[in-house]
Amino acid sequence: MPRYYKFMLGEKSKYAEECYEGNFIGVWYEIEEDLTQVLTGTKEVFKEIYIPKLNEKNRGETSCLQLWKFCNELKIGDIVVCPDNDPYNSFFVGEIISGYYYKMDKYKNEEIQPHRRQVKWCDKKIYKNDMSEELKTTLKCPVTIVNLTRYSKEIESLLQRNANTVSNDYQAKSHEEISPKEKYTEIIKKYPHPIIPEMLVQFLEETLPQISKDNWWDKTVKDKIKNLELSKIEREKINNNLDEISNDVLLYLVELNWKEIFPIHSFLPQDRTVVSEMINVRNRIAHLSKNGYKKLDEILHDFNTILRFLKIIDIKQENIQNIIDELEENKRNIMKDILQENEQNP
Repeated sequence: MPRYYKFMLGEKSKYAEECYEGNFIGVWYEIEEDLTQVLTGTKEVFKEIYIPKLNEKNRGETSCLQLWKFCNELKIGDIVVCPDNDPYNSFFVGEIISGYYYKMDKYKNEEIQPHRRQVKWCDKKIYKNDMSEELKTTLKCPVTIVNLTRYSKEIESLLQRNANTVSNDYQAKSHEEISPKEKYTEIIKKYPHPIIPEMLVQFLEETLPQISKDNWWDKTVKDKIKNLELSKIEREKINNNLDEISNDVLLYLVELNWKEIFPIHSFLPQDRTVVSEMINVRNRIAHLSKNGYKKLDEILHDFNTILRFLKIIDIKQENIQNIIDELEENKRNIMKDILQENEQNP
């Protein structure tokens, strides 16, 4: 059974046209050497070789894990959903048809993506406005590779439509003015799902094996979530793959392993409170009513908790600094709107 992934074709999809025309997807991470021979070894050996090289380029372990995942964990037959760089919020969909290969040629703009996989693109696109809200939110995650397997049926259904033209819903959609409370409610929803889980997977992939190198999966995952997700892990034979763990359980894994995680990252005692607050924020957002938050002050509080939590798990994951900057900007904007509301309603 194929797995499904969102895959970014460069920052802001700037390589979309060339990747589509050339029938491939690619990454760089400033590693300009053929990885073919190294990929025959284990992930640990790969990390030993490339983490020091990536550290020299101010990238670190999370970039190494993304590179390994692209080259070795994405399999022939897996499906990639790639945002196009166009005004219609459309996505190319393709099947990976080759293993990793290295091709050191330049794009039209003189940039490179030498680590590649060949792809057979579908002759149809899918469109954002035809998707469920949950899939749309997941596709907003700025990380290069995002697991979409849970949406496989929806993606296949979208492909069966005649999606060669712009979605009628998209053409008909009007830009209605919404209140600040509604606007920030929609913005904040994307952080607990999918942004926080993507950052957490990278954080836990680095951290949990340090707790128990010989059998980390059993000791830090299976033994900790007996009452949460163990039946799914055993039923679906999930092993050493945090991408397959539910989003809410990923947060609990931090809390359940806190005693061991605490000294690894030199956390402060108060950081555990932030983890607990983040779990509350995730649960609150998951159960928001149709009307969203009641007050801007409540949204500001939850934005602040998300920001503090991301700073705790910041191990230089891909795009995490951009996400932190975005949160800071949203906090400033909410504070301005709160001041404006107070002036209007003294």
